[in-house]
Amino acid sequence: MINYLKHFSYNLFTSNYQTNDQILIRRLILINTFLIGGLVAFVSLFFLNYFYRENLSIAILDFVSGITFLSTFIDLRINKKEKRSIFIMTFSLTLFIFYFVWLNHDSNFGLIWTIFVPILAITLYGYKIGGYLSLVYYILMFSLVIYGLEAWESEEWDIVALIRFLVSSVVLLFVLYITEYSFSKMQDSLNMQTLTDPLTQLYNRRKIDETIKKSIETIQRNPSPLSLVIMDIDDFKSVNDTYGHLVGDEVLKALANILQKNIRNIDTLGRWGGEEFIIVLPHTPLEDAILSIERLQQEINTFNFKTVGQITCSYGLCSANTSEYKDQELITCADDALYEAKNSGKDKICTSILS
Repeated sequence: MINYLKHFSYNLFTSNYQTNDQILIRRLILINTFLIGGLVAFVSLFFLNYFYRENLSIAILDFVSGITFLSTFIDLRINKKEKRSIFIMTFSLTLFIFYFVWLNHDSNFGLIWTIFVPILAITLYGYKIGGYLSLVYYILMFSLVIYGLEAWESEEWDIVALIRFLVSSVVLLFVLYITEYSFSKMQDSLNMQTLTDPLTQLYNRRKIDETIKKSIETIQRNPSPLSLVIMDIDDFKSVNDTYGHLVGDEVLKALANILQKNIRNIDTLGRWGGEEFIIVLPHTPLEDAILSIERLQQEINTFNFKTVGQITCSYGLCSANTSEYKDQELITCADDALYEAKNSGKDKICTSILS
């Protein structure tokens, strides 16, 4: 029973998304938390304002907002469009708050509800976009409440109350911004550690696997050639045996630097393991990929590596002209071509085609 409830709750707050992206899962949980919490709040406030306070205007506002949140919650589960849900929720809540403040102004601590828009914006849009949206929101809100000093004609709303509201809002916005900024930087650091090789600072095998899968998904939607290169340093074991592993590490880092300088912006480079490197070349037919690797081969062969001197590499290149294959097939194709290059004299470029 407990496991069922846990499973039900997880699916409820993630809208039954099937993903391993922890950032997306966090965003989905936040979205659904706001939607469910907002729905409960609006329904409760509707009954309170309609039956107890007999405030029809506010009750109608609560009812419309509740329907909007419920519709957004259902739409997210059906269509899986989290960005649309964030926009609808943020926009509708902003309209609700402004209209609520206009109708209710200072009565019964009405201004306290204004804090929920920046909370929503910064946590769901991130510290950059959410920070800008919150800044614009508060400029408009401050203009409204300053206007209210004379228009609302209330003994409870005066210059002291205005200053309190301004200061508390600025402090809240600052705290929210710093909190989300810190989380974002921590997440970037964790991603860097998770997805990069610590020695060369290139992408690791996990990131390359993700890139290949996404590239294949892309060309299945929009067919275009895709090439993959796996390269291996020739006789690297002798480098380690002769000069030591520290020198070998310096060779790997220097080679990684050469590769980074000689690939295109659209290419993805990574360390495949040991002395092997891999390059994903999207939108690149076999002929263009061969030219790119030949230029790269020339750069490596003429470079003077510290202590070691010159080295060579072997290259296995595979190009796919069809989308009817899996990522592992592309990798195996390039790996087989590399094996052929190593066995045919090294410092070679061998090719294969998936069709």
